Amino acid sequence: MKTAKQGFNFGSLLISSVIALALVSLLAAFTLDVQDDVDDDFTADSLEANASTDGKTGIANVSSQLPNIGKVVGAIAILTLLIGGFGFIAQRVNS
Repeated sequence: MKTAKQGFNFGSLLISSVIALALVSLLAAFTLDVQDDVDDDFTADSLEANASTDGKTGIANVSSQLPNIGKVVGAIAILTLLIGGFGFIAQRVNS
């Protein structure tokens, strides 16, 4: 009697990647919103105001790269599916 082999779940990888990308986007948007509310309390050109401005610039830089990050995650998912498909075919041929 054959036993079922446990393998890597490719659908789980894809779903996890999409969820992680969405969470990063939401976290960045929420952080920028909170920083805008807090910025009103700072004196202009103070250490706090400069740190807040630098933080917003850094978050904006990461957020502007999300399309590229999404493309990389998508390419990895497609390659993983292709490699898994070839592995499945090789397994079927050899059994």
